[in-house]
Amino acid sequence: MTYRLMDGLEFMKSLPAESVDGIFTDPPWKVGLSHDKKHTRKGIALPGAHNWTTLITEMTDEAARVLKPTGSCFIWIGMTSLAETLKAVKALEYRFCFFVYYIPPRYVAYFQSMLDPILYFAKAGSPWIMPRAKRIKQLWQKPSKGKSDTFHPCARPFDSVLAILNDLFFPGDYIIDPLAGSDTTGYACRLLGLNWDSCEVSEKYYKTGLARHSQGVLFEDKK
Repeated sequence: MTYRLMDGLEFMKSLPAESVDGIFTDPPWKVGLSHDKKHTRKGIALPGAHNWTTLITEMTDEAARVLKPTGSCFIWIGMTSLAETLKAVKALEYRFCFFVYYIPPRYVAYFQSMLDPILYFAKAGSPWIMPRAKRIKQLWQKPSKGKSDTFHPCARPFDSVLAILNDLFFPGDYIIDPLAGSDTTGYACRLLGLNWDSCEVSEKYYKTGLARHSQGVLFEDKK
């Protein structure tokens, strides 16, 4: 169970086929950036220097190889990325999405903050996850405390991530997050007794994740 400073796609390529129970990831935001041009975001390169759409395609292509037949892939995105994500995922089958009430630490349109989707994908022909999931429900979140001048500009509220993972997985499951950011997923997995590995390519956000593992929650509970 490790949080790594490395390209998450390269880590996925090192995993054996059908070895992962679940992928739960929040890809890097591409606010104000083109979907189809190579770019860096505020000087931080995307994994493998990919453009955003290619990153999602190649991550889910590899997910189709490493997921167990009963495995599942959850991608947490912004509402404005919904259509592009659905088009980018080619090797996995879309099953459903559920919406999270999330208020980013900056102005966004009302529909964006009301409807923050988490998309569920699985291998074609794999069994439906609902019988093994404890519950799937709409969740309401506290606002993120991240700002543009903090370690992470849009940190997911930790207690909500903890609740989501608790709803979707069981102790002993092996979960990976190849696009970990400040590693909210990894730390939540630790507390829930899930086996996990996560990767972050940005040294800046990786250091934030190390701080999270050393002190628990970061922005959310600071006064």
